[in-house]
Amino acid sequence: MTRRGKQKRPPPAVRVATPAPPREPPLDEAEAILADIDGPHMLAEVRRIANRNCWQRHRSTTDLSIQPSEEDVTSMDAPHIGIFWFVRDDDRHVHLLSIACPMAAADAYGDRLTSPAERYQTWEGWRRGRPKLPLAELASLIVRDEYETWPRGRIVYDRPAGTFVIYADRQLLHPPHLDQIRTRFHLPPEQTVALTDLHYRSVHSVGRP
Repeated sequence: MTRRGKQKRPPPAVRVATPAPPREPPLDEAEAILADIDGPHMLAEVRRIANRNCWQRHRSTTDLSIQPSEEDVTSMDAPHIGIFWFVRDDDRHVHLLSIACPMAAADAYGDRLTSPAERYQTWEGWRRGRPKLPLAELASLIVRDEYETWPRGRIVYDRPAGTFVIYADRQLLHPPHLDQIRTRFHLPPEQTVALTDLHYRSVHSVGRP
């Protein structure tokens, strides 16, 4: 019982903290490469897109939204852009892992189109089974190694030139590797060029085919 004339105090209001906005994200490999190519005047535009993508990931319920795997791409005849790795399993067999992006879903960076897929999120997604790793026998490799330890690359589309540009680790710039990449992403050879970049340095080597 409460004393007559004395009222209970209402419970204190619960304050809900507003999530702080994410810090300015570092440029990923694709953004850094494109900023290097186009010069300082492109850096502001690249940074604006990076901030937008960071906010979208911050507000999303999951940060592992990944484009279709190579199993989904093989039935599509149209050229795609995206990211890829070459890895070598314990039996020394070399595999091409890729995340392809249709042109309609690409992000624009100045005059170039690039895939929104990011390497860290893709690798972590494979580790967690979201999406399912295309080759189950590589699961232990994905868990054991970090994404930057294997030779990798990215395909972008240069709109003014009308060409697909393969940026890749130098060890991948050999005809057999490039043929696999062009086949996987359905790239027309006469509209595709291949370049290396300092951002793509790996720890492991897959050797020449």
